[in-house]
Amino acid sequence: MAPFEFVMTLVSIIVALGVAELLVGIARILRSELKFYWIHAIWVFTLLVMQLQYSWSLFDLEARNEWVFIDLVRLLAPPITLFLASSLLFPSRTERIDLEEYYFAKRKPIFGLLFCVMLYYALLSLSPSFLTAVQFAGVAMATMLFATDRARVHAALTLAYAAATVFFVASFSYTLGDSAFR
Repeated sequence: MAPFEFVMTLVSIIVALGVAELLVGIARILRSELKFYWIHAIWVFTLLVMQLQYSWSLFDLEARNEWVFIDLVRLLAPPITLFLASSLLFPSRTERIDLEEYYFAKRKPIFGLLFCVMLYYALLSLSPSFLTAVQFAGVAMATMLFATDRARVHAALTLAYAAATVFFVASFSYTLGDSAFR
C-alpha cells in the first residue's frame, strides 16, 4: 500500500462516518421520526457538501512520496471536526424531538466546531486573496451563529453560508487535483 493510499483510507473512513451520520438523519426525517426544519436541512446539505469537497480536494496529494505524522494529523483534523458537527446535528436515536428546538439547543457545539474548521482553513491559506477573505467570512458567520439564538439571524447566515459553500466548490474545487494542502 502506497503512503497516499494509507492516509486516504483513514481520511475516507472518517468522511464516510460523517456522511453516514447525515444520511441516517435524513432517513429519520423521511420516516417522520423527526420534524423537518428548513434551516437544519440546509446545514445537513452544507455539511454533506463540505465533507465531499474535502475528500475531493486531497486527490493531488497522490504524487507526494514522503509523509510525516503531523501530515496525517493535519489531514484528519477537518474530517474529524466535520464528523462531530454532523453527529451533533441530529438528536440521538432514542430522542423524538422537533428539529427546530434541537437545532437551537445544540447550536453552540455545532458552530463551535464549524468555527474551528473554518479557522483552520483560513489560517492554512493565509494570503491576501479572495479565497482567504471568504474563509474568514465563514469564521465570522460561525461565530455569529454560535453566539445568537435569533431565528432570523440563523436563517440569513445559513443561506449565506450555504451559498458561499456551493460557490466555493463550484469556483475552486471543480476539477480533481487542486488541493489546499500542497
